[in-house]
Amino acid sequence: AAAAPGVAGGADAEREATSAAFGSNVASLGSSAAVPGTKLEDAESVASSLTSELECAICYRSYCEPVLAGCNRHIFCRQCLWRAEKIGEPLKCPICRQISANGVADFAEVPDLARKLRARDPADYDARAEAARRERE
Repeated sequence: AAAAPGVAGGADAEREATSAAFGSNVASLGSSAAVPGTKLEDAESVASSLTSELECAICYRSYCEPVLAGCNRHIFCRQCLWRAEKIGEPLKCPICRQISANGVADFAEVPDLARKLRARDPADYDARAEAARRERE
């Protein structure tokens, strides 16, 4: 049976993009990239989930000084929320838009997440946190 026009090319392009993102061993898994429930799709889902759990939705980098927004549901870098805060206006969660009763300075850091992120690369985490503190002064 002949493939629909553009389908094979799309799967090949997706494999190439996935290979670039996850390394050459992903490309060796073949055409399973387009098949739901395959090992490749599962691996991509896990990798994406792990990455998104450790990345700020504002700056797309690993969290630095992670804090819960006023909604108590979404986590961001303290610095990212600080930059989003407007003087004289209540802070809104960038995702759900819930208004916070407090300013960023009053948000508590998420300690377990901060420890995990710092353990991955202490020098980088500390340098970013220090630069953020200096900017907020």
